[in-house]
Amino acid sequence: MHSQIQTETIAGWDIHFTWWGLPVGWTALEPVKMDMKKETQVSVLSFDYESLRTNKCRETILLTENGPRIGDRSRQVLEIIFDQL
Repeated sequence: MHSQIQTETIAGWDIHFTWWGLPVGWTALEPVKMDMKKETQVSVLSFDYESLRTNKCRETILLTENGPRIGDRSRQVLEIIFDQL
């Protein structure tokens, strides 16, 4: 499915990944929904704890004492997609 988007109204992306680390869904985020410190900041908005617990091999999300953060595999995928980070 292809559609035209107004890039000037997009402040970020909510990207849905499979447990294997493949991006499968994209939702544009409006500036009012963003609370980021810098334009290349990445945040984990939500995750399936049970899937993460049983499928750790890809290190897509890591659980830390400060909460969930993206793992090396997710960072690699985002660097490919956005050519930065």
